[in-house]
Amino acid sequence: GEEGVGGDRSKLKMDGVNVTQWLSSLETFTGAFYKKFPDVELRGILQYLTHRLQQGQILELGVLRSLLKTAGGYGFADYGSTASLSQVQLEGRCGSQLLKRETASFGIVEKSNKKASRRLRCVLQKDDLGVT
Repeated sequence: GEEGVGGDRSKLKMDGVNVTQWLSSLETFTGAFYKKFPDVELRGILQYLTHRLQQGQILELGVLRSLLKTAGGYGFADYGSTASLSQVQLEGRCGSQLLKRETASFGIVEKSNKKASRRLRCVLQKDDLGVT
């Protein structure tokens, strides 16, 4: 059922899984899946996510963040503002895409999938997804 999705996010579902835990697992899976399989159709999920955001629904925002961070290689998606960034990270944002990625997570770079990153960017910039 969807008992916990509407209002109280801490409610347990019928199978005993907390909705927040379930969403967190979904976020992790989605990012890892599209990083490993960048040729899988991506437009549908991005349309769904942007449509939900346009409706003011933020429950699935973490899925978009995970797609940007894990599949796209954009570590900055984890940060709410530049106030939480170190000096190295701030200086790194002034450089190339590679430098931005290397300094985004305190200099730790996870191996990114360039094909997944290009595909995600391409799909986001098409048609009516609101990203230019």
